[in-house]
Amino acid sequence: MRYLSFISCFLLSLTVFAQIGKEGTPLTWSLPANGLTNNIWKTLPEMDVEAILASEISEGVVKGRPYQFAVATDVDFNLTNSGRWTNLTNGDRLWVLGLTSTSALSLNVTFNQLNLPAGSRLYVYNAEETDYIGPLSSKDNVSDAHLTLLPLLGNEIIIEYFEPFAQRGNGAVSLSSVAQGFRSLEVPETADYACYEAFDIDASGARGEELSSSTLLMLVDNGQRICSGTFLNNTKSDGRPLFVTTEKSLIGDPSSWVFVVGLNNAACSLDEAGGGLTCWNNAINGAQTLKINETSGLALLELNQSPKTDWRVFYAGWSMAEPGFDRYSVFQHALGRNQSYSECSQDLTNVQVGNLELAKVSRWDVGNTFSGSLGSPIFNSLGQYCGSFAGGNLECEGIGNDYFALLNSAWNDFSGYLNPVGESGANTQGFYPIFVEEDSRESSSGSVFVFPNPASDFIYIQNESEEAIESVEFIDAQGRKVSLYTPDLPYINVSDLPSGLYYVTIKKTTTSVVSKVMIRH
Repeated sequence: MRYLSFISCFLLSLTVFAQIGKEGTPLTWSLPANGLTNNIWKTLPEMDVEAILASEISEGVVKGRPYQFAVATDVDFNLTNSGRWTNLTNGDRLWVLGLTSTSALSLNVTFNQLNLPAGSRLYVYNAEETDYIGPLSSKDNVSDAHLTLLPLLGNEIIIEYFEPFAQRGNGAVSLSSVAQGFRSLEVPETADYACYEAFDIDASGARGEELSSSTLLMLVDNGQRICSGTFLNNTKSDGRPLFVTTEKSLIGDPSSWVFVVGLNNAACSLDEAGGGLTCWNNAINGAQTLKINETSGLALLELNQSPKTDWRVFYAGWSMAEPGFDRYSVFQHALGRNQSYSECSQDLTNVQVGNLELAKVSRWDVGNTFSGSLGSPIFNSLGQYCGSFAGGNLECEGIGNDYFALLNSAWNDFSGYLNPVGESGANTQGFYPIFVEEDSRESSSGSVFVFPNPASDFIYIQNESEEAIESVEFIDAQGRKVSLYTPDLPYINVSDLPSGLYYVTIKKTTTSVVSKVMIRH
């Protein structure tokens, strides 16, 4: 890639949390049913889809608002008033809650409280067990904020919370909202749009891959609406997760917004219904709004976490100069689909539209914009970010206009974030950041988890593998073996060990794993 050699020497520290993926499998999938899912179900209120569609018809389906595909309903479900607890033979326990809808095509949940103690795990999966999210653990905890998860296919989902015996009663899980999908994110709705142009990353070359990798789908308003936005680099190239979209995209609590990475045909084939929820594998939860520019309506955010290095997210370069005549391209998540794009050649200069300064596009040479394109980045022929889609009514036949909020208009508000070193010049290059990923709050090796960490009186070893643990050996920082246990798991008393860092070797039947544990008295 063009800038890869430029940044190969940069290793940016990253503490990993609230990057929701799919690892392992829910525990209930491997347990005998034995009534685990009896009396767990809550039925959600029916959606009035006809009223929603009628409202859209009366108002006109405008591009200047996020694409609504679901209806979010307020709920109050928690560990004490809903679901079912099951005690396991070793003292651990499971809480399972089922949510069912009469007509939803997808379901996703928002938590207003999530306090997962060390060693606990939370999964959400659909009733067919074809898709899931998790595990969430102590690193994903939220207390005074909200956490929205990605939608899952189907009209039934199950939430599974595993609590180890050592943490019995210490967890808290509370749901505040459930979004029921009434529009499919699996079956393309593009047949009615003759000028919809799917973006083919495989045929786009290095620059197309970069710009595609910088463009994310943004899920807002308790998981019921979709818009677009892009990662931007700054002149420090320090990997700060700066994200730009438009003010109209910012609906709901910023902590509950979800940013989905890599929705293009490289991650999910265009032949597979144009994408779909099964491709929504990498996501970041939560952001804070740094600045909203009143002149242009552009909004600059900082995501709560940076993307993982292996997600190959590009931080786009930008130009703050006033754009002139050039070849421009737009990358977007129109209609909640994999990326589409549009192109035009024209003079992109500001005009006054209401109380905003916006640039007008009166004709697309390739593609178009649609509902869900709100916030999409527009790039010049050098691949530099110039602005974001703010709405419009330009039709496939060339009737109407589309409008873009330009970085040039917002520069006074954004310069301190995008140009922190105060360099002269009107632009900066983009790059692929490389992060050193760390997570010191819970020591884990494969399917064996050791906690608490740091520890004082005891440690608890949770074994999620099929192999039995035969012994546990402690080695101090000088390499000396200080203790060897053939323990009555899961507890090990460490109160007699001096404070310090220890390497804990856990020997199983055929393999061994090593974790680092800090003991403090």
